[in-house]
Amino acid sequence: MGRLDDIAVPISGTGPKPLKLQKSDLAGASLVTALCEPEHRPMIVKQFPRWEGRVRYWQIPDIDIESSIVALPKIEAEIDPLVRHFERGHVPRTL
Repeated sequence: MGRLDDIAVPISGTGPKPLKLQKSDLAGASLVTALCEPEHRPMIVKQFPRWEGRVRYWQIPDIDIESSIVALPKIEAEIDPLVRHFERGHVPRTL
């Protein structure tokens, strides 16, 4: 049993590799979040420069740097406040 199982998050919608971000993904989003700012900000700046200021960057390294045992609680700590915002009908758009 892994942490996703513990919190009842199904992994059935995941694949073996990440999907490439598309402009249409950004255009249709109310909120865009990237986990690892040092890794993902340069990619956003290069591929989608108009979106740089609209992406919320968290400081959670990818699994090759930080284990899921450490990273998942950090992700949960970021997600919980977002869920509360959404429950109140708010969509946080800024950093």
